[in-house]
Amino acid sequence: MGVVMMDTVRVMWGRRCVIGVLACGVFVVGCSGGGGAGGSKSDLLVTTPDPHITADAAAAELTALECAPRPEANGVTVVSSLVFEGPCPFSVHGAVSCAVRPDDFYAYLHRDLPDAAVLDATLNIENYHGPRRYDGRSTIWIQVKRNGLLYEWASTKATATVSSDQRSAAIEPSALPAWVGTPARGVETVRGGLSCGSPSANSLP
Repeated sequence: MGVVMMDTVRVMWGRRCVIGVLACGVFVVGCSGGGGAGGSKSDLLVTTPDPHITADAAAAELTALECAPRPEANGVTVVSSLVFEGPCPFSVHGAVSCAVRPDDFYAYLHRDLPDAAVLDATLNIENYHGPRRYDGRSTIWIQVKRNGLLYEWASTKATATVSSDQRSAAIEPSALPAWVGTPARGVETVRGGLSCGSPSANSLP
């Protein structure tokens, strides 16, 4: 498979999707909920092959990848206890963005990386039916965009428990292998608890 590049286009859907487009076809990495009930604009991230980047260049890029997010702001209120380990090691102590849909629960976070790179991580519980433990039925994915390359780690079999007030969730230790078709390598792991932000911020970008 060729190295992928990422472009951004605007769509009118109420969901935010990440789609990988390779020489052999198209695969959907995942979608997250849109803005408000009115269905605001959201980003559709599309990856397309770049013939100017070779496999050797991708390997060099991966070796140089700095994937430790910048620290959270000083004085952040400690409400979450998420720990990520592996190629992208970092912790989350502040609140994250959340959204509850008729059959989905989402939690989303965005962190800046060195060299203008960015990291996005999302928890998505499909077929959501209210507060409870979802054993092996949760999807977690991490994306890193750096110098036009898209690195991804994901699992569709994570276990998460949503609190009775739907304002927090606990993620049991989960392994996220590198997503096939991206230059990512290794396995990212995540565990711990997350707390959603205030109701006014309880939506995804």
